[in-house]
Amino acid sequence: MNQAVKVLQLFKTLNRTRQQVFKNDARALEAARIKINEEFKNNKSETSPKKIEENVFYKTFKIQSVLIICIWKLFQPWSPHLCM
Repeated sequence: MNQAVKVLQLFKTLNRTRQQVFKNDARALEAARIKINEEFKNNKSETSPKKIEENVFYKTFKIQSVLIICIWKLFQPWSPHLCM
């Protein structure tokens, strides 16, 4: 699969996931949107296929980890609903 297609697919998947996970929390939705956009903008000029592949893997893992932590925090009685 083309590198650009993989990156775009990851971006769309992360945003859809964000919308589902935080559908009832406008502040968390916005914070996650900003973080996802920021991560992709920081690597916008990357041209090395190996580096892009690593970034796709690590960005996916990193953002999924953040989402999991946020979900966990939502179910903790002592924790605020905003995770970022």
